[in-house]
Amino acid sequence: MRERKRIWTTGATVNEWRELCSIGSNEFGDVLLTLDGGEVWQFTPHKPLENTPRIDEVTHAGIMRDSKTNIPTSLAYMILQEPRRELHGNIRVLPREQQAVLMPKPSPNPKGREPEYDPKEDARIFDLYKAQPERISIETFREENPKIKQDYTLRELRRLIDRERKRRNAGLAKKALKRNKRQ
Repeated sequence: MRERKRIWTTGATVNEWRELCSIGSNEFGDVLLTLDGGEVWQFTPHKPLENTPRIDEVTHAGIMRDSKTNIPTSLAYMILQEPRRELHGNIRVLPREQQAVLMPKPSPNPKGREPEYDPKEDARIFDLYKAQPERISIETFREENPKIKQDYTLRELRRLIDRERKRRNAGLAKKALKRNKRQ
């Protein structure tokens, strides 16, 4: 039978006894606490640990609270016994396996990274879009081209097509202006 232990946990809203099913670590030195129900807490200590604590050593884990206001802070803790040590760090609740499947997939161009614009690529995709025999929507165009669907979100594709359309219209306007000046 696998070793289990009840520990006191403090969350953002609830404090309760939970069953600690297993404990492990990852390659970054984080402690992975698997609680009852398959929930995994990733505890990243501020000071690296020499070795992963055993299940029987952990007594408390959770989010610290301000002593005066009782409001949760951004700091997490884990208390070990024999010798009694209080470790401080950050905690992250990893989703259960079933929930991880339902979570949305990240964008190919996540926030925080400015997309690199390649005028040749913009022109190529715009030409593909314009070459469609009938006037189709950008959504349909994206769905019918798996490579484009993989590389661009719908929002990014709309921006790309609008940007290229404006660039070409500006070029046509310049040519018309030059033509009018010559006459």
